Amino acid sequence: MKKAILLLFATCAFSVMAESFTVGKLNYETTSENTVAIVYSDEGYADLKNSDFSSTVVNNEVTYTVTEIGEYAFEEAVFSESIVFPTTITTIGDCAFSWAEAYDVEFTFSKALASVGGSCFDCCTVAAINIEEGNPVFASEDGILYSADKKTLLVFPPGKNVTQFTIPSFVEQLYEGSFQSGQEYLVDVTIPSSVKSVDAYAFYNNSTLTTLAIESSNTELSESAFMGCEGITSLSLPAGLKTIPRNCFFDLCALEELVIPEGVESIGQCAFGFGGFKNISVPSTLKEIGMQAFANCEALPSVALSGSVTKIGDNCFSSCTALTSVNLNNVTEVGEFAFSECSSLTNVESNKLETTG
Repeated sequence: MKKAILLLFATCAFSVMAESFTVGKLNYETTSENTVAIVYSDEGYADLKNSDFSSTVVNNEVTYTVTEIGEYAFEEAVFSESIVFPTTITTIGDCAFSWAEAYDVEFTFSKALASVGGSCFDCCTVAAINIEEGNPVFASEDGILYSADKKTLLVFPPGKNVTQFTIPSFVEQLYEGSFQSGQEYLVDVTIPSSVKSVDAYAFYNNSTLTTLAIESSNTELSESAFMGCEGITSLSLPAGLKTIPRNCFFDLCALEELVIPEGVESIGQCAFGFGGFKNISVPSTLKEIGMQAFANCEALPSVALSGSVTKIGDNCFSSCTALTSVNLNNVTEVGEFAFSECSSLTNVESNKLETTG
C-alpha cells in the first residue's frame, strides 16, 4: 500500500511540473523527463505540412522525443498536404483530428502506433489513413483503418472519395463510430452476411448516407447504431431479424417507407423515433413495441398493428400529429401517454384491450 501511495504522489508531482512550449508551428507538453505530446493550440493550426513534424524537439537545451498526439490536438486544424507522422508516435488521443480540414490529404502512421482514441477522426475530411506494415495493433487497406487482423473496421475516412461501399468479406465487426458524422461522399452502404456485429454509434449522425442494406439477420445491431442518419431514403432489413435495439434507427427523417421484416419480435425504446415515415409495414411476428418507439413521427397517417402485438410502451406514438387512425387488433396493454398529442387521431379500433396507461 505504501509503495502504491508513493507512486501516486510521484505521478501527481510530475503532472504539476509538466511544461508547455512551442517549436515551429506546433505546441508541445512534456509527458515525462524526455517525452512530449503535441497539444491543442488556442490560435489554431493552419497550412500544416510534412516539414512541420519531427520525431524530436529541443526546448531549453533539452531534447524531447515526440511520442503522442494529445486529445483535440488538431481540432479544426488545416492540413495542406499529406503527412507522414513521426515513427516515434505511439498514442493518439480522443478527438485528436476532429473537424480538421484535410481534403485530398493522406495520413500515414508507423508500425509503432499502439493506441487511437475515440472519435479521433470525427468530421475530419482526411481521404486516407495509412498504417505501416508490421504494426501489431492496426492495419490499413485502401486508406481504411482496421484492426491488425482486419476483422474489425475501425475508421472509414470521412474524406474518402467513394460514394458506394460494400463492407469487405474479411470484416466481422463495424467498430463504434467507424462511419459516424462528417462523411463527405458516402451515400450507399451494404453490410453483407460476413459482418457479425454493428457497434453502438457506428453510423451516428452520418448525414450523407441515403441507401442502407443489411443482408443477414445474423448481423447483431447495437443500440444507436444508425441514430441520426437523417439522409436515408432507402432501408433494407433482412428477414429473420429478431430485435430492433433502442435508438437504432432514431431520426431517419427522410425515410418515408418503413418495412419491418418478418421475424422481428420486439422494437426497442425510441428505435424509430422522429422518423419521416408515411407508411409502416409491421410483421406478423412482432409482439412488443417499446416506449417512444415511434414518437414524433409527424408524417405517419395510420397504424395497423399485427395480431401478435400485445403490448405498446409508454409514449409509443406520442406527438404523431398526422395520425388519424389506429388499429390495435389484439393489443391488451397500452402504456402511459402512448398516443399523447396525436391531435389528428379520430379513429381507434381495438377488440382485446385490457389496460391503458
